Amino acid sequence: MNDDYKNALRAIGVDVDTAIGRVVGKEDLYEKLLLMFFDDKSLETLRAKISEGNVQGAFDAAHTIKGTAGNLGLDNINEVVMPMVEILRAGSGEGVAEMVEQTQAKYDELKAVIDKYAG
Repeated sequence: MNDDYKNALRAIGVDVDTAIGRVVGKEDLYEKLLLMFFDDKSLETLRAKISEGNVQGAFDAAHTIKGTAGNLGLDNINEVVMPMVEILRAGSGEGVAEMVEQTQAKYDELKAVIDKYAG
């Protein structure tokens, strides 16, 4: 993982240094975990549960995203997901559909950086 890649991640709000520390400095492992992040279907599940009006299911999916994003230092994603989790935890779905779209935009932004730099 070169410095340009790390700086591009930092520029979009990823706490690269803390996340790499969580994997004991193994940058190649961190990069692999970033790529695997997009294999997780929690965002799709969240979108489906919101459409169904299933607040508990949406909460579960959002909570999964929050945990995974937190472990990977994806503060850019968690700045949207953390408030969404709390709204859903309270049993409300108000404003969550818009937050899902904001989350998708953050995913897309991250994916663009990864696609540009990942080897």
